[in-house]
Amino acid sequence: FKEWLQYDTMPDMTTFPGTVVNGIDTTNLATNMVNDVDHTIQSLVFDYNASYQDLATTRISYIAGSNLAQIYGVVNPNGLVTLGAERTGIFSRAAFLAKQAQPATSPVKRGRFMLTSVLCQSIGNPPPGAPAQAPPLDPGVFYTTRDRYNLLTVQDKNGVPVSSCVGCHSRMNPLGYVYESFDPFGRVRSSEPVTSTVNGQPVTQNLPINTQAVTSELDTANVSMGSYMDLHQYLATSDKALACMSQQWFKYLEKRAPATASFDGCYMNEFLNTAYGTSTSGHMGGQGAIKDVIKKTVLSTRFKTWNN
Repeated sequence: FKEWLQYDTMPDMTTFPGTVVNGIDTTNLATNMVNDVDHTIQSLVFDYNASYQDLATTRISYIAGSNLAQIYGVVNPNGLVTLGAERTGIFSRAAFLAKQAQPATSPVKRGRFMLTSVLCQSIGNPPPGAPAQAPPLDPGVFYTTRDRYNLLTVQDKNGVPVSSCVGCHSRMNPLGYVYESFDPFGRVRSSEPVTSTVNGQPVTQNLPINTQAVTSELDTANVSMGSYMDLHQYLATSDKALACMSQQWFKYLEKRAPATASFDGCYMNEFLNTAYGTSTSGHMGGQGAIKDVIKKTVLSTRFKTWNN
């Protein structure tokens, strides 16, 4: 799970600017974020026979530190808790949101993660010299992070497409826009403080967050999303998402990408069929238990005769 979902390494939280930290104690914060996802997944998969749909819609979380509890708005944390409806799905956990920020929110990084790791869709490398972050605001100009990235990578102020970028960013950005309701640490927000220079002095405005987006990267084209929760609901029953989980499981087992035109596809289909619910676990909800995918693997002839 750590390799698949890329939360095995985390940024140094002490390097985030004070405006982002905003009173959060960063001591062991990254560790607490990772432990949250570790324990949550372990509990769901092995104690509750969770399906992929359960992961995509869960509100269970593991909180052992007051700093993570503060981010989640939880009082008196004590192990596994049930979070509010605004924190639905494993991908709304702070580990993912902070990992794909560094140090400001980035619709590009968050969107690329969902596109490549959760949906297994390929995307090209940025062109040479492409900026890693949106440029600073011009004096007297106030744009949200979303608007700045849209102007930089999709279309300019006159609506002209950014030809060298729009092909890839029109696929990544919408999947990241829906997470703009979370700040760089993963706290829920409805507005974004934006600071610009006016008459030589810094001025801050709180601009409303826009999480509406349209994507064609799911199972059907032009899917409208009002928030990240719409995305998670689509992912919960997405053929692409289930197939991606099976592919990622294959890569972990075989230490390589699946080969085309080979029996690798049949092997992955065994995982996929189990994830779809052809297992005998009796799991409710229309999908098979992820634990049964693991059982299916270790009981297979290919696994038992595997030679490293």
